Amino acid sequence: MYNSIIVSAALLLGVTAAQAGTTARGVLQHDNARSGQIRAAGIEYTTFELSWNSLEPRPGEYNQAYIEQRRQVLKHRRDAGFKLAIDFGIQYAPAWIYTLPNSRFVNQYGDAYVADDKPGWQMPNMMFSRPVRAAVENYVRKVRELYGDDFAIVRLGWGHYSELNYPLHKYNDRVNCYWAFDPVAQGRQPELLPDGVTATPVPGYIPGQPSPQDEARQFLHWYHGALQNLHDWQLRFARELYPQATLAMLYASWGIRPGEIDRAVANDLNGSSGAEKNGEIQRGFDFARFIKGIRDPKVMAYSTWIDGWSPYCDDNSDNPGRWSPPHWLRHLIDQQPLPLRIGGENTCGDGHAVLARCAERAHKYRMDVVFWAFERHLFPPHDLSLELYQQAFDKQR
Repeated sequence: MYNSIIVSAALLLGVTAAQAGTTARGVLQHDNARSGQIRAAGIEYTTFELSWNSLEPRPGEYNQAYIEQRRQVLKHRRDAGFKLAIDFGIQYAPAWIYTLPNSRFVNQYGDAYVADDKPGWQMPNMMFSRPVRAAVENYVRKVRELYGDDFAIVRLGWGHYSELNYPLHKYNDRVNCYWAFDPVAQGRQPELLPDGVTATPVPGYIPGQPSPQDEARQFLHWYHGALQNLHDWQLRFARELYPQATLAMLYASWGIRPGEIDRAVANDLNGSSGAEKNGEIQRGFDFARFIKGIRDPKVMAYSTWIDGWSPYCDDNSDNPGRWSPPHWLRHLIDQQPLPLRIGGENTCGDGHAVLARCAERAHKYRMDVVFWAFERHLFPPHDLSLELYQQAFDKQR
């Protein structure tokens, strides 16, 4: 009761729950049959998930049975008292999207990115295809029409696993893949570029080639800039449709840290630097650049790896390159004049040590909300429980 009074008073004053000393808790992949147990354990948030392929199996044709089934799911979760985060399911894209012009990413080896048999890996080329971006807009507007705008959080990113990214840096036995070699990105069909996106300033430059005119740096700055355009477009578009919601941008993995772009460029983007070997550079995880450009105060920097760990992780270090992902995001947010928020989820890691690490970081870095991946891991036969989830976060207050 005492903690609830503190949080309620803080919210009235415009202070987030995390600033009041608490982190709200949520679950991913919620089973409605467990709603009573979940809510009784003090878990406030869950997601309302959609699948683009299921809702719009053909262009402009909508599956009424699926729409109604999801409407009933939504009603149940609202009636149960959950605060909801909407996930549009663009990572489950319909097959017809790949009939649109320039709809697949292409790397420097000429490989088109195809992951049609891998759920959650769909990545239609919103980066460099105006028609694909228009199709996404039409779908999201339809979702808004069908289910309203009464959502606490809107999940953005809309790439692999719904996060903000380019495709994987390893593909078809190739390494060091950069995904900007389709005809549009290379300047041969500029009329298909989305607003604000330009073709490469160094057409024909291949990462790993010598760059006597600083071609590597020019290419990388442009490559990350195209992803920033997608990032900023999502924020503007989602704000238009969901004026009151917190917009959660899903940032994956570790993130590019100070000095890593310079090290990659010094080697002409040949894939030998640490951040290239891990795919941070090729997949575009330049969170510092993206967060610096945010102009909407109700944006949440959302880490999908709050349990992130490596032999080099040390949150007590003076070296930002060793900080955990939530520490790095908190640092970047603190450089912003806007009161941006921070949230996140674990990476499906089960066990007591992962839970303790997440709870400690949530408190230390003043996270507004943590979603546990996944709800089923809080029930047998897994070794966690609702009680342990609650206790781990209460312990940090």
